[in-house]
Amino acid sequence: MANSEAREYLSRIGILRIPELDTALIETFGYEEGERHIKNLTELFDRTERKLIYGTEESDWGNSHPQSAVRVRDDLSPKNSAPGSAYKKDHLYLRRQSELVDYLNQTLPLSLLASSYYDRLFFQKTIDYLIRAERYFKGDVCEVGCGNGILTCFLAQRYPDLAVTGLDLSANAVSAAKALKEQLAIHNAAFYQQDVADMDISGQASSEPALSSPSLTDPMFNENPSQNQKQEPFQTLLSCRTIHENVAWPPLAAKQSKKGSSENKENETSQRQLSLAELTALHRPYAQVLANLVKPGGYLISVERYEADASYDGLLHALEEAGFSREKGTHEQFSCKNGEEAATFQAVVLKRIMI
Repeated sequence: MANSEAREYLSRIGILRIPELDTALIETFGYEEGERHIKNLTELFDRTERKLIYGTEESDWGNSHPQSAVRVRDDLSPKNSAPGSAYKKDHLYLRRQSELVDYLNQTLPLSLLASSYYDRLFFQKTIDYLIRAERYFKGDVCEVGCGNGILTCFLAQRYPDLAVTGLDLSANAVSAAKALKEQLAIHNAAFYQQDVADMDISGQASSEPALSSPSLTDPMFNENPSQNQKQEPFQTLLSCRTIHENVAWPPLAAKQSKKGSSENKENETSQRQLSLAELTALHRPYAQVLANLVKPGGYLISVERYEADASYDGLLHALEEAGFSREKGTHEQFSCKNGEEAATFQAVVLKRIMI
């Protein structure tokens, strides 16, 4: 049975059961605007799916979307990717949902409508888990990939004495989160557009709350973070559904024909199954980014869309290499409808230890 606290909060902010998105869009925004949203979203979902299957080329994505750049390794060989090593090369890597996230978060009403359809059960079950994990929320709290701020605002309301920060790559998502914060009259949360891989993190732990940190209160933080003082790591870091947008997964299919060929057909080929060492190497750079954001002795609460399989083992191994230790009894698996399909999620709490 769902926790009544989660249901009450989601209902209060406007997360409702929506059986059919197209109808809800027309009912909410009127026929003309609703149809425009339906058409645009159909095109965006098609493009997102193609990027998942075929990947993308710098010429048709990266040049026009510089915010999709992320540092990833040249070589995924375990011998060339030791724990804590710096990224070896900067190049563009597809964050395939960037356009879609920006579109769905252009206004708070559209954002909440989309969350109602795609994420209502996910948020309900995740909030239930966070309530059970309440002993890990101490000091300064940060959510990376906060999206429209639903979870960040929940934590800020539930723990009014804590300073809670939400970070996201999408400017539209951050704007929606700020609007939700204002709607709920929350005073202990702040939202910033920021790529966590680019944050200048101090190696010294601090007892000061995140909201008093110079780098987060500096009005230039969003415009030129490289000139800010170092940000102290957080006592508790929440990361929900951020892994797949920050790990350089190979495309699901490869282009078999050459450009300009008379028969330029794209044939799908199955990717060979990656070994545990290769899966660990894929996760290693982002695992280190997360580790840099957590104080020694602090906690990472991870909720990610994985089956309990080798890919998830690769994530856990990478996190352990980065200095995390799983907290006994905190792992849970849950499944829920995610839009029109079912999805499985793994939730766990990990403690940052000295390495």
